[in-house]
Amino acid sequence: MRATRALFAAGAAACVLAAACLPAEQQKTPATTERPAPARGGSVVFGVVGAPATLDPYAPQASDLTYALVRPLYPSLYRFRPDGSTERYLARSATRAGPDFVVTLRRSRWTDGSPITAHDVVSSARRARPASGFAAFDRIRAAGRRKVALRGSVPNPERALATLAYVLPRGVAGRETGGPYRMRSFTRGLEIVYAAARRRWGPTPYLDRVTVRFVQSQGQLLSLLEAGRIDAAAPLSAVNLADTLNEDVALSGALGWESVVLDFAGSRLTRPERAAIAGALDRREIE
Repeated sequence: MRATRALFAAGAAACVLAAACLPAEQQKTPATTERPAPARGGSVVFGVVGAPATLDPYAPQASDLTYALVRPLYPSLYRFRPDGSTERYLARSATRAGPDFVVTLRRSRWTDGSPITAHDVVSSARRARPASGFAAFDRIRAAGRRKVALRGSVPNPERALATLAYVLPRGVAGRETGGPYRMRSFTRGLEIVYAAARRRWGPTPYLDRVTVRFVQSQGQLLSLLEAGRIDAAAPLSAVNLADTLNEDVALSGALGWESVVLDFAGSRLTRPERAAIAGALDRREIE
């Protein structure tokens, strides 16, 4: 059954897109099951249940699906590696200058050829709301054309800046992008098609094109898999996955992720009280 081979419990299309962008050395499996590095080129069609209300990660209607779909389009200052650690992405370097965490941007450009500047970072941060890592800082300002100064009591600024902290051109989502892929087309309620961005910084993606197709139900998703009309897919959720899928569907060992957001808007809790509540969560147990 095709579904038993192709169904991945991934976070929307993020896994396929992320793997397409990883350098060869990060795509290798452990030595006991090492596989050859993938050849460049080709395309994949990926299915998800539902459709995003918006492709603007800072819009009130943004969802987990929105965040997954825009990750290949818009860069962040830092990003997560497969093991959960962080690495510099749009950031070239970072230093402490008194109370500020100062990030210097690498030389990079949007797809229209214009440079990505500190103004783009600040404009994006001003629109950010929790759970974006930008919202954890008290103040974010441009300290030069390619320098951004961030101030606030943030224990791990690199991790905050890798968490849903997308940098948009002039803070606005649109056709111009700066990630490993550009948006070739978007048909609302039907699909989004990504094409590898040629004019960019960083490694070239392995896949030339990725299509994410939006379907109405999980049953339809499985039917498309069986018919060979999509190459891979994500079930509705990684929560209670075994109960939501048929017994004859084999599950991948790589499950996706869910977002848990603590919204204290309107509460009278002080900042230390909010931090205490968030710190009391046993995130290891949740995982």
